[in-house]
Amino acid sequence: MTNLTLYDSFDWTKFLQEYWQNKSGIFNDVLKEPLATPEEIFEGLLKVAEQYYQDCDKPTTSNTIERSRDGEQRIADIKFLTKKSRIIGDLHEYMPTRNDSNLKNYSKRLENVFGGTYLLYITNFYYYMPDAWRRTCDFLKNLYQVAGLPADYTDLELFIGTYPLTAGGIHRDRSSNFHFVVDGQKTMYVWPRQEFWKEGTPEHLKSRKLDKMHLNEYLEHGIAYKGQKGDMIYWQPNYWHAGSSEVYSASLVIAVNMNGQLSKLFVQGINNILKNKTINKIPAIELNKTFAQEELPEDFVEANQKILSDDKLLNNIRLSWLQHASNFGFKYKLKPRETVNILDTSEVVFSAFSSILCLRENDKIAIVSNGHILSFNYCREVEKLIEIINLKESLKINEIFAKILVSNSNQSSTIEILRNVISKLYSIYSLEINTQS
Repeated sequence: MTNLTLYDSFDWTKFLQEYWQNKSGIFNDVLKEPLATPEEIFEGLLKVAEQYYQDCDKPTTSNTIERSRDGEQRIADIKFLTKKSRIIGDLHEYMPTRNDSNLKNYSKRLENVFGGTYLLYITNFYYYMPDAWRRTCDFLKNLYQVAGLPADYTDLELFIGTYPLTAGGIHRDRSSNFHFVVDGQKTMYVWPRQEFWKEGTPEHLKSRKLDKMHLNEYLEHGIAYKGQKGDMIYWQPNYWHAGSSEVYSASLVIAVNMNGQLSKLFVQGINNILKNKTINKIPAIELNKTFAQEELPEDFVEANQKILSDDKLLNNIRLSWLQHASNFGFKYKLKPRETVNILDTSEVVFSAFSSILCLRENDKIAIVSNGHILSFNYCREVEKLIEIINLKESLKINEIFAKILVSNSNQSSTIEILRNVISKLYSIYSLEINTQS
């Protein structure tokens, strides 16, 4: 994975002091390389399309795609918007294919389909682009060291299209936004305040309801940031804003939602104890009852007893926190990749963004990295393996085993366990394995 490099002219200290959650601005020289190139974005879109074809027969009414009833997870929320409406229904004909060959050709096809104006908006785009995820983490590390991790979540969103105004018009959201123009030109209009109306606004505008879809009436009371390829536009939470791309553009937006509910970690910890148990019904309440003095449903009582009697609740909450922190605040963990053949001469290279964490509990050891939790039966050799990997030295498999293993009768079974751990860490992008024949 390619690391991110910032221009020396971008001063994080100055940004944090003057801009972070304080005011908006445009910055011309921030990243020497983009979070993702147009070529990488196109490849990511093909993966989104592949996932869409798998999920399209599992309809959902949710605007944000969470978990379906059968437990399957839909990650990316794909929105095709034209003029003032969202395309609902079958999206097959709008999805990218290899025949489009690149991002601009794909955009031109959509322009033809939608009559010249369209916006493609995808949330959680990083899920299909591990390199972009890593670069985003690389960018955010300086912010997090000062501001802390978001208590809610961070997202990497994709905007592509040709549109005079963001569908939905002038709006607000609760995230701090780092808007990177990857290709083309895009203008962001920002009204740098949480209240749209402000002293100095003409009375004829104040006297009526905000018309979110008619941008021109309000332009003189806001700020227009005209972004070119490579520029970053920043604005803070709850600022009114709208985007415009009169010509083709592609942008990646890092949305950082700092304020979140503390209870979420507890809920996840409880879910871990109950193993995400589902029930198909709960007893109905008699309609003529005034006082609800009935006993709790049996499933509720059983779950309550299990939670209260489980001494692992604090440990599960701790795992939830470590999972969130190791995933750098992102809502979803990266999709695991297929494993590779591991030879004794294979070279192991540390590639996790932060140290791989271990948490032992009795006869189990949990390994936490990149938002994933891997559980294994405890053995000292696994603990030693993680210690060696966290040194971030490039070592061959046989060199690692030589550092860990001592002569014992169970050496072959221990090697099998260690290979399994290494393989799982590779699948979640915590290690790279260079295999030499």
